[in-house]
Amino acid sequence: MSSRNKLPQELVDMIVAEHEDNISTLRQCMLVSKSFLDPARRHFFRGINLGVDDDDVRSRHLYRRFRDVTTENPLILTYVRELCVTDNSSSHDPPKKPRW
Repeated sequence: MSSRNKLPQELVDMIVAEHEDNISTLRQCMLVSKSFLDPARRHFFRGINLGVDDDDVRSRHLYRRFRDVTTENPLILTYVRELCVTDNSSSHDPPKKPRW
């Protein structure tokens, strides 16, 4: 694509921002072009919720996938503004009292 046919970055940012809450659309935006990749990632990775449950295969998979993706591309961590990790296991021990 020649530069004269390229959308201004401000317009690309506005287009992506219109879909900030639509995960499916953000995934598609990341595939459009390099100019869409950064703003789409910024919204896609803004808030991360990880439920940790040793008995749940899906939660372990999501945790590992997030770890692998951020290990392969540490720049993604700069997009994270909110990280929530919850313990969803039903049989966890109560917290121990400090010994002081």
